[in-house]
Amino acid sequence: MSPVVGWPSVLGVSTFAAGLYAYRGVLHAPAAAGPSRLLALAPVFIASALATFAGEHFTQAREFSELVPKWLPLRVLVTYFVGVCLLAAALSFVARRYMRWSASMLALLCALFVLLLYLPSAFAHPGVRIAWIFPFREGTFAVGAFCVFLSEARRQHGCRRRMSSPTSPASFVADTLLFAGMMFAIAWEVAAQVRVDVMG
Repeated sequence: MSPVVGWPSVLGVSTFAAGLYAYRGVLHAPAAAGPSRLLALAPVFIASALATFAGEHFTQAREFSELVPKWLPLRVLVTYFVGVCLLAAALSFVARRYMRWSASMLALLCALFVLLLYLPSAFAHPGVRIAWIFPFREGTFAVGAFCVFLSEARRQHGCRRRMSSPTSPASFVADTLLFAGMMFAIAWEVAAQVRVDVMG
């Protein structure tokens, strides 16, 4: 297996396994129903994805550095730094430590991706439909991380009120993922390459 595929996979699977062990109390809680257990395990699923993304930043640093704005110095080091940030957030979610800080910083990181990378690229290529997916996708990651922050803050303060409004962040995440999935399904043959082509 190629290291480009192997190391991100190892990080993702290892983080997922560690998360299941760390959250084993939730899995075996007698009062928890199936949906409740899945919701409680949400940080584990997020952490495994973040660890996989971090591995990609480590194994494809030079390729990913091409996406970094050219006015930033040390673009390869910036790519490694982003990988470290993603891995740190993943470990925080798995260990259930400082999650409010890690979730809020993860939301900020994804928001910076939108402002510095994907929105300028989308405006520079207004006719490329796929290019408009990336700002919304990264924006969804930012909103999702903010949802984790809100959930953790409410848990620590003993507040159990749920966001059920159609305009809630969770609804935004669901709508954007549906839109992005449809666009990738329509143009699946170019989705993998267009990111580098548009951002380069």
